[in-house]
This record gives sequence, C-alpha cells and structure tokens, in this order.
Amino acid sequence: MFQLLDTLDKEYEHLQALNRWEPRQPAKNPEILALTAELSSLKAYVTKLQKANPDSGGTPKKPTQPPKEGEKQTTTINGVIWHYCQKCFGGKGAWNKTHTTAEHVKGAGKGYRNVKDANPPTPGQPGASTGNAEAAAALLASAEPEPVQVDDTNGLFFV
Repeated sequence: MFQLLDTLDKEYEHLQALNRWEPRQPAKNPEILALTAELSSLKAYVTKLQKANPDSGGTPKKPTQPPKEGEKQTTTINGVIWHYCQKCFGGKGAWNKTHTTAEHVKGAGKGYRNVKDANPPTPGQPGASTGNAEAAAALLASAEPEPVQVDDTNGLFFV
C-alpha cells in the first residue's frame, strides 16, 4: 500500500513539474446551479417583455407623484397633457386629462355616469350644470321601466 502511495506522489510531482497538473474543480452546489439557471431565465423573460412593450421600461404613461407645493398642476408626458386635481377621489388627489383642482366639478367623474340627468356636469367647467343630486334622484325615481316582450316560440326576451 505504501508503495502505491509513493508511486502516486512521484507521478504528482512529475506532472506538477511539467505544469500539467490540473487541480480538481470544487464541487458546485446544485442549489446555486439551479438558482443561476432560474436567474438567467428570468433575465431573458424581462428582455423579451421589454422588446414586446417598449413603453414599459422608459417614460411612464402618466405622472406617478402629485406635484410639489408651488409646482404647476399641468404637465405633458409623451404628448399627452395631464392635470392634477387635489379634490378627486375624496380629496386624495389624482392626475387626469380633463381638469385641475380649480376646475373640479363635484360628481362629474366616473361615478356620475349611472345617473340619468338631462344635463350632467362637464369636467373642467365649474357651474356648467344646472342639475344637482336631488334632481337626479327624482329623475331616476320617476323613470318608468320599459315593457318586456316575451317570444314563447324560442324563449327570447325583448326589452
């Protein structure tokens, strides 16, 4: 046995003297290999998404922060004019395309669409509407439902 070890030592010294000895590479952790592969895959996926949607990585489509005190409430991004209104969303404030805080008309946003008022307020034009919440509620209450026709031959309903 010692003879075998002596032979191996001599062979090692001989290979090292000839600069032919290549040390064994340390064993790689399979968990690190898996994470590296997953990271490469995710990088490729992000690159693919950025190429498919060029707007996603660059300039935002809409402002993300409210203007600081003293700054203008109107800005332009990608050729679109955006206005900031502090009164929208119950005083939380929001960027929109129609009006600033000074031009805010209560009830002129999305929530007003369900009210069947003959003269709804126009965003950005304070005082343009003569209607109010009571008048809109009265109009809804007085509206009569349309009759429903039933076609018994094929089970269709017509409104």
